[in-house]
Amino acid sequence: MNRRLTHRAGPLFGLWLLLVGMLLAVSPAMPRVSALDPTAPPVVEEPSLDPSATPAADPTATPVPDPTATPVPDPTATPDPTATPAPLPGVKVTHYWIDELSDIGATVSNGKLDDPRIGMERFTVYTFRFQLVNDGTDDAVVDPHLLVAEGVTGGAWLMVPDSDNSNGLPFYVAADKGYGWVERESSIRAANLRLATGTDGATTPVDGIYSGGVNPVTGLSLPAGSFTEIVFQVRATADASWSTAYRFRLRLDGATATQHADAVVAMRTKPAGSQGEGSRADRPTEAYAFPLKTPTWTAATLASATTPTWSGPVMTAGDYTSPHSNYTLTTDACAGCHATHTAQGENLLQTSAAPVSTLCFVCHDGNGATSNSLAEWTSAPANVPATNTYYSHPSLVETGTGTVFAGVENRRASCVDCHQPHNATSTRPTETALGWTAAGTIAGASGVAVTNTNPSDPTAITYTEKKTVDLEYQLCFKCHSGYTVLKSNAGMQPSQYVLDKAIEFNPYNVSFHPVEAKGTNSNSWMDLGLSEASSGRVYTGLSSSSTIRCAQCHGSSSQGTPSGSSATIDTHASANAGILIRNYQSQTLNARTEFYASNDFALCYMCHASQPFTDTSGDFRDDTNFFDHGFHTGNIRQRGTDTQTDINADGAGSGNAVCAECHFRIHGSGNSGNAGTTVNQRLVNFAPNVQPFNGQITFVQQVGVANGSCTLTCHGFAHDAKQY
Repeated sequence: MNRRLTHRAGPLFGLWLLLVGMLLAVSPAMPRVSALDPTAPPVVEEPSLDPSATPAADPTATPVPDPTATPVPDPTATPDPTATPAPLPGVKVTHYWIDELSDIGATVSNGKLDDPRIGMERFTVYTFRFQLVNDGTDDAVVDPHLLVAEGVTGGAWLMVPDSDNSNGLPFYVAADKGYGWVERESSIRAANLRLATGTDGATTPVDGIYSGGVNPVTGLSLPAGSFTEIVFQVRATADASWSTAYRFRLRLDGATATQHADAVVAMRTKPAGSQGEGSRADRPTEAYAFPLKTPTWTAATLASATTPTWSGPVMTAGDYTSPHSNYTLTTDACAGCHATHTAQGENLLQTSAAPVSTLCFVCHDGNGATSNSLAEWTSAPANVPATNTYYSHPSLVETGTGTVFAGVENRRASCVDCHQPHNATSTRPTETALGWTAAGTIAGASGVAVTNTNPSDPTAITYTEKKTVDLEYQLCFKCHSGYTVLKSNAGMQPSQYVLDKAIEFNPYNVSFHPVEAKGTNSNSWMDLGLSEASSGRVYTGLSSSSTIRCAQCHGSSSQGTPSGSSATIDTHASANAGILIRNYQSQTLNARTEFYASNDFALCYMCHASQPFTDTSGDFRDDTNFFDHGFHTGNIRQRGTDTQTDINADGAGSGNAVCAECHFRIHGSGNSGNAGTTVNQRLVNFAPNVQPFNGQITFVQQVGVANGSCTLTCHGFAHDAKQY
């Protein structure tokens, strides 16, 4: 029976074997590796007989493109230069180190060469140091950007922001070093590079850059065959995920490095809910296996290698981000000034030592903040109160017994009288017809507004306290106007008087420098004299319709040349009396033998063209109302007989003239400098050394024309209605 059944099934069984053989001929076997034993030989998996299965691809068939599929880049295609920066031949990022800093900025531990930083802490500053080499044949200048991505592989690259106002981002480029604020770029000397050699023929060390709070940095030079290092300071915020790996990479703006050395870090595990005694010091070394976490940053939420959107104000080129404002919950910069549990001063300040500048100079001494304010004070000559000669605002000592609003003469001058740390911004001042707005450096400061009430009386002024100034001069009027008690002029010489600046700048004066309003000398001569190119010019774009700032004349001489009328200008201290930003000879006359010196009038030449003062011909000029400026400043030496050089001495002067002899009250004509003179147009107000002629000291200006006349005696010469 069995044989009969076998015989009857024989033809069907043979047909089935034939079908299987045909299927095996067209379906290649698929190897399968055992998940349990990776050393086991491959097991051939039988092909599926499911008629719904996808048939195997014919290797000889022409593929049909899938329109819904993501295109795969053709490695042989020419790259699109607008999509990816062109490689910079020869430039490579070859090595990295990651160092940890302490709370006071000292190095806790130096990272090893190309060694990941394991157990990275939130809120601790780390320095990321990269070696760059240029083993090509061409010099290069690169602008390094520090980027970060989550995970050891993959993830979207994001430029590390230069502030912690970043809402949800895990890192920022730290500008603080301990309790000081260090937003700066400084050089790493070639002799201080960590590696003495480069790679692939790059053998010449060059200076690198140490960046604090700046990303990107610009203009890093790499000559052919050279190598250097660049450092960024980085802090993790509360949004840096525990037990997560991150990669940091340099992008060279305008070019892509041909080789990357990515610095890898791993955040520590989440601390326990209770930190017992010794738990911080005895924290065990943590072990990590990479990758730690699947990246969660995607191109859909964060554009690759882009700068995040800020919650704070948008800064423009040349501005800075204040460390005193725009705080978020991730900041710990408050500790730079305040100590929650160990404060010694009011408002939880770290120190109670007076004056408050003691605390300010923890940062503003050249080792913290970008501005070295302490050097401005220490480099200035000492004040001479006996003659009202001041080179600095007296902020280094607690000089006064009352606040600026106390209504007493003996007032203090403190840093916080002009600066409110929590309000400071990078806002530049702007010009208006009523004066310049307050710069962000004095934002939030109190001041005094004035209302000029009588056109025929410049002394008729109403003073009003302002909790927050709108205009720059309102801050100055807090101390330098009749709102407060001005220092007595008893026993002082006229050139030493302390005067009410609100009266001097009152637009109801006959003439004045245009602080509260545009000036009265509106004509083509003035316009050309303000716009004419001159070697001493600093403030450009001026005209007879302009207003100016107090800080354009009164500023720290050690700051260098301001970048323009809206520049950030400190008014702390100067090498020049009156805290003037440039020299101005106003109290001492020239000796008989002295020649013209442009430095005598350097302050004036910041706005006014110098050409009229070097032309001794007296010929007509279209850039000045007074054609004899140059004759007086360069051609009258040795003509007088009185050898005194004190501008306060009656009849003094036998050398070339100085500006202050004719323009004695330079702020405005509201106060006379000479008992016999009158207030005049064009800030003509004669100094005490000028004597009367026939009982008169007068200047008569013919309205609308350049010429006029003087009646007086000066430098021994009588001017009897002398025509000009």
